[in-house]
Amino acid sequence: MSTPLLTVQNLRKLYSRGTGSVGLDGVSFSVAAGETVALVGESGSGKTTCARLLTRLIEAEGGAVQFGGVDWLAMRGEALRHARGRLQMVFQDPIAAFNPRASLRRLLSDPFRLQGLGRQEIAARVRDAFQEVGLPDTLLDRLPHEVSGGQRQRVAIARALASKPELLILDEPVSALDVSVRAQILNLLRRLQRDRGCGYLFISHDLAVVRAIADRILVLHQGRIVEEGDTETVLADPRHPYTQSLIAAVPRLIEPGRTHHDG
Repeated sequence: MSTPLLTVQNLRKLYSRGTGSVGLDGVSFSVAAGETVALVGESGSGKTTCARLLTRLIEAEGGAVQFGGVDWLAMRGEALRHARGRLQMVFQDPIAAFNPRASLRRLLSDPFRLQGLGRQEIAARVRDAFQEVGLPDTLLDRLPHEVSGGQRQRVAIARALASKPELLILDEPVSALDVSVRAQILNLLRRLQRDRGCGYLFISHDLAVVRAIADRILVLHQGRIVEEGDTETVLADPRHPYTQSLIAAVPRLIEPGRTHHDG
C-alpha cells in the first residue's frame, strides 16, 4: 500500500463546553491520493475545527500531521506560505471569502499572478480553468453576486485548483445548493479527482451526499471518531449507536441494490 498523502495522529484542540463545540479530542485518520474521505457528524461535533486545524487557521494543542511527507504543523513563515498551495479549502458558500467588488476573472487571476505568470499566460490559464469546471467565458467579467450559487461554487473549485493542490478540504460544499445543482457539483468533483488524482477530505452532515461521493467515512461525535470504514459497509451495517442514530434520521438513505455511485 502506498504512503498516505495525509496522516493525522491524535490531533487535539479542545474548547470549553459553553462554546457549543468540544473541538477535537485525539483524532487520527489518513487520506490517500485520489481518495475521498468523508468526515460526518452533527453541528458541534468538531468537523470544522478539524478543517481549520489542517489549513492552519488555528493551531493544534497536540498531535501530529504529516502531509506529503512533511511535518505540517511544524511549518512556519515563508515555508508555510509556499506550501499552502498544496492544500486548499472550498467552503459552503464562497461568497463570504470572495472580494465582492472583484470580477470572477480577477478572482481566478490572483492565484496565477502569485505564481509569477505573465499577463497572457494568466489570461489563458483563467479561460482553461473556467472551461475545466464547465463555466462559459461570458461570466468572466461578472461579480460574485451576479452569478448563481452553483456557478460561484464552480469558481471556488477552479480557484482552489489553480495552485495544483494535492489535497482539497471541502466543507459542506453542496449543502447550500438545489438538489439538481448539487448533483452537478458532485459529478464535477468526481471528474476532477479522476483527472488530477488529488485527495478529498469531504466534510458534511448529509449522509446521502456522502454516500454519493465518499470512499470511506469517519463518524465524528463530541470531538472523537466513533466509527470509520468503507462507505457502503458503515452505512449498511453501522456499529456505533451514534452512527445508527444518524442513519435512522435519514430513513430512505439505504435502498436495496443501490450503490453509492448510482445517479
